[in-house]
Amino acid sequence: MKRDDSLPAQTTEATEAQVRDAFAAAAGTITAGDLPPRPAPARNSRSSRAVWSLRAWAPRARIRALVPVAAAASVTAIAVTGAVVVPGLLNGAPGGAEANPAAPPRFFAGLTVDPAATGTGGVVTVVKIYRSGNGKPVPGATLTVPASQQIQSVSRLGDDRTFVAAAYDRKACITHFTKFSVSAAGQIQRATPLSVPSISGDVEQLASSADGKVLGFFLSACKPGLQVVAIHLATGQISRWRNASVGGSPSLTADGSVLGFISGRTTDFRKTFAWTIRTDSPAGPLFKHARKVLSLPANVDDAILSPSGAQIYAETQVTSGRGPLVVNLYRTSTGSLIRPVVRLSSGGQQLSLAALTLDRDARHLLAYGFSGGSLVKAFDLRTGRHFSLSVPNLAIDGGLSTLAW
Repeated sequence: MKRDDSLPAQTTEATEAQVRDAFAAAAGTITAGDLPPRPAPARNSRSSRAVWSLRAWAPRARIRALVPVAAAASVTAIAVTGAVVVPGLLNGAPGGAEANPAAPPRFFAGLTVDPAATGTGGVVTVVKIYRSGNGKPVPGATLTVPASQQIQSVSRLGDDRTFVAAAYDRKACITHFTKFSVSAAGQIQRATPLSVPSISGDVEQLASSADGKVLGFFLSACKPGLQVVAIHLATGQISRWRNASVGGSPSLTADGSVLGFISGRTTDFRKTFAWTIRTDSPAGPLFKHARKVLSLPANVDDAILSPSGAQIYAETQVTSGRGPLVVNLYRTSTGSLIRPVVRLSSGGQQLSLAALTLDRDARHLLAYGFSGGSLVKAFDLRTGRHFSLSVPNLAIDGGLSTLAW
């Protein structure tokens, strides 16, 4: 629910204090996004969102756009979001994580459009570091790449102060990975090329294991074709699987042994499911080795494996894309429902899908990519506390990994 300015000041201050305590971060004023809703996808699935718009300089037919979020015209205080956390959420810890609540990471990384540099030459993207407590960018904490490249995705790499960004060089048709860390003050430091074999093609959605040893991603090859790829960083081993259909939402178990993703089995992608594949599986057709773990009446729009891989968080929107947008927790062994987790939106006429990212221990969740563009919803999965952040100029697109926590 939105903040009601008619309430007594004491009530409002108490509510905001509760949010600050829950996330152990200082809350302040934030900027509200002011952007018309983005176009709705033709179908209610993440795989269809991957193809709904145009990135002008993309080198192939299956192209995407970056949607910058405009700076706010007004300043508001933090508002408790209208999302609903289901009672019973605190009963147990997913994936074997510790049950004691803990503060989230102090910062998250966000793929952001640089309005000052974006112009006739195309969209320019950077990675900025934001404070988890209020969504404000840390001054000066910006990762840039050479003008010939465009940053496509960002992911945590191991601990919550280390990240990796994937940047695509269109002319060379090569993706470069940059590893960087964040200081206690939120400043980017030690940004260096990640030591991996050269990756030919455009790395799009990107995930990494909690131990920092495996990367998993969807790759648009230089020649037409989509691949799912896992890189074992310690050995340089690359596993590639050809994918006959559009998909996305990669995630990895904590040890990187299993990669999760969503996809339809065929190119018409009328229905999307959650799948897993072992990262040591032989190369070849993806669905020869992948296992379907979740088949629901509605599309699976986003999915994230728990650290152990025993459970999977799945986002769905029921009633032909008009119903509530919900996240539930399921067993990967049977596909059975463990419990509802959170309702992200109430649904309605305007389609509103979201991408999800968990922190390292699966204790906290960020949801982003709603029709409002700048809106980011933060959830404490143990206490049920949740609030909204406004993060201007995020690069929102169904085919990119925009936020990393």
